[in-house]
Amino acid sequence: MSTLANQIAKRLRAAGVERMFGIPGGGSSLDLIEAARLHDIEFVVTRTEAAATIMAAVTGEITGVPGVALVGVGPGASSATNGLAYASLERSPMFLFIDGPASSAHQHFDQQALYAPITKATAHLHGTNAIEQFMDAWQQAVSPPLGPVMFEFTATEANIVIPEAPTADNQSARPSALFGDSWRSRLSETRKPVAVIGLQARHYADRIRGILEKYNIPAVMTYKALGVVSSESSQFVGPVTGAVGENKIFEGADTVIGIGFDPIEFIPGQWPDDLPAFTILSEAEISNPRIPIGAAATGTLSDLLDELDDQMMPSAWTTADIAMKRAQLHEIYAPLSETFSCAAAIQVIAGTSLHPASIACDAGAHMFSTLGLWPSMEPFGVLK
Repeated sequence: MSTLANQIAKRLRAAGVERMFGIPGGGSSLDLIEAARLHDIEFVVTRTEAAATIMAAVTGEITGVPGVALVGVGPGASSATNGLAYASLERSPMFLFIDGPASSAHQHFDQQALYAPITKATAHLHGTNAIEQFMDAWQQAVSPPLGPVMFEFTATEANIVIPEAPTADNQSARPSALFGDSWRSRLSETRKPVAVIGLQARHYADRIRGILEKYNIPAVMTYKALGVVSSESSQFVGPVTGAVGENKIFEGADTVIGIGFDPIEFIPGQWPDDLPAFTILSEAEISNPRIPIGAAATGTLSDLLDELDDQMMPSAWTTADIAMKRAQLHEIYAPLSETFSCAAAIQVIAGTSLHPASIACDAGAHMFSTLGLWPSMEPFGVLK
């Protein structure tokens, strides 16, 4: 028997959580911080609640272990939404712990209603089944598509003594690969595939690089996946966003293989009828009216990559073909004039940096030339 706060901290540490971020309030904040200290989890005080949740979201994104943030009730809770929105849209596993709910009208509002649209689950942890509620929501956070969950509980609830339950690890309940005959024929018959590498692929870089090299498959990467294939690789074509100007790199292809690709990564628009449909390898069932999907398989990406390796034949692309596609895409990002533009600045920074080097880039017009020209050599070398 031990307290709810202690059992939560114990499970976080067993899963690999090393620190949590936030601004403590009263109540359960202090109980969870103390329980975390007893289990060697560092508490990092941040300047704002938004900063705490962004730091937690990025931690989850890079490590695959849920990032953890902790904030106070009411105004503190509402200030934390930015990082949860990021974690939701960027498919990052994350936990947010909030004090409360408040027991009176003072600082009270429906915190679960606030977070429901931008989380995979919300839960008010209370009663003898509180740890089961916690683990159920945990499973949702680490099951594809990954994302954030929110918990609220009071000081009284944090200190309730409940029976010990088995400690779970950080493994998600991902389905086995679903690969039918249509998949096999589609992959075995393709001779000019183009791979679109997406955010799910960031933890499988070595395996993906080996397959692309083995079958000489040209690859483009979404912004989140930059570095999965090094920009120095002969298979690397460049970044892809779904913009009309990029369509030329798919010309001549007989299929587009989405590896760990999530259509949320593409900007809105219409996929041209004269370009091939996607063949999707994904850890989560996906749909997007923008993307025509000719075939799809869902399961652990490692299993799907094994199946891809079993079915593929060497492509008919030549080294010159891939180099031409790379040059075509580079034209989009190269400086258009002799003035010192953003593109020119990035070329200077890239040319004077020691590589592999990481870069962080916020959204805006500068993002296109920055990520289009930056030499990305390892996964998570670009944070955006």
